[in-house]
Amino acid sequence: MKEFDDIQKLWHTQQLTPKVSLNTVLRGVKNTKRKYTQKLLVQTAGVAVVLLAIIIIWLTVPFTPSSHLALLIITCCVSYYLVVQVRDYNRVKDDSSLLSQPEAYIRSLRAYQANRLLLHTRNYRIYLLCISLAMALYAIEIYYILPVWLFICYALFTTLWIGCCYFVFITNYRKRENERLQHLIRRLEKMQRQFSE
Repeated sequence: MKEFDDIQKLWHTQQLTPKVSLNTVLRGVKNTKRKYTQKLLVQTAGVAVVLLAIIIIWLTVPFTPSSHLALLIITCCVSYYLVVQVRDYNRVKDDSSLLSQPEAYIRSLRAYQANRLLLHTRNYRIYLLCISLAMALYAIEIYYILPVWLFICYALFTTLWIGCCYFVFITNYRKRENERLQHLIRRLEKMQRQFSE
């Protein structure tokens, strides 16, 4: 009976790695990458539309000098983010080294993941600080236009929105994006290990 228990224990501890075809794994990797690049493309298009709307408003509506400065800051921030999104989209979309140099492709994805983490931490703080400064400059103009209670509502809503963006939205977004990238990297590493044996 002891021998049977030993065999059963050995059988349960032994991990079986099912062999899958290269095409199946590659199809899964490309599908994950395609979904991620589509998400980046939609975000890039959204940022471009916002930038265009800001520029049109800036050119058509008369503003005070403090509001012009606020719009300049917002335009610079959104333009920077648009450039980053386009660069990242092109970087992830390029899979020319996926089959010829899988190690290099995995390294480039890891570097991309580190860059995105930097974007969502330090750069996002700078971005949020600039947007907050722009909102404060715009508040100077609306202080003279709005009744006091409405101005206080604007200030409270803006403060709550910025806090919510920083503490809730970016944290969840960063977590989801990191999980997607990690899933893609794990699949590629699994494929690399399986076919290098």
